[in-house]
Amino acid sequence: STEAHPSVHRIRHAKGHWIWLQTVERVFERDSNGQVIQTIGFARDVTEFHRSEEILVEALMINDFLLNTSRILSDPTADYQTVLKRLAATVAQHFNVVCDISILNERTGEVEPEAFHHTDKEVVKVLKSIFSSKKVMKGEGLVGKVIDTGEEILMLDMAEEIKKNPRDVSPLIIPRSIIYRPLIGSDRVLGSLNLTRLEGQPIFSQEELKRIRELANHVSLFIENAILR
Repeated sequence: STEAHPSVHRIRHAKGHWIWLQTVERVFERDSNGQVIQTIGFARDVTEFHRSEEILVEALMINDFLLNTSRILSDPTADYQTVLKRLAATVAQHFNVVCDISILNERTGEVEPEAFHHTDKEVVKVLKSIFSSKKVMKGEGLVGKVIDTGEEILMLDMAEEIKKNPRDVSPLIIPRSIIYRPLIGSDRVLGSLNLTRLEGQPIFSQEELKRIRELANHVSLFIENAILR
């Protein structure tokens, strides 16, 4: 058979980076038993084409995420807590993170975790025990500090710092990369949107950070409108 056999391979370049090659081979010669003894073909670098496909897939995923979050935040039939829980689940799945949406109780000064989510049920179980056993007040801890100052906390490689300075943290929830973003209303900080990538996951990319900050603006507007209703 002279049928062409195309394939795509990812290989390491001599200079150390990775490239994608497309190869096409045909049988050129067989022995008397029909076994292939020689092929002929070619290879070409398709790295840019492959990267364009990745960019397109990523763009479609982002658009789908933005559409889903917009639908959740604009659902007139859902109550305030339900919307935040749905949003936390969507964000956790999209970014592969622990998502915690904490709101400041202006009367008591307590920071209340209104919604949190992770796709691993064991992780959620550990987080529930932590949230139920510990109160956080405005100005206390990382979340309390974000709400008190209105300033973002970003630690791109937190796991390395924990390894240098061990803390009493469950191995299930050792953070690798965190962004705690204040939810700012028209005249005060309403709460914070807290995303944590756990150890073993990649750090947040700049594109992801941009998306998270934009999302925080939409969540702030939703919360403020919900409070005013």
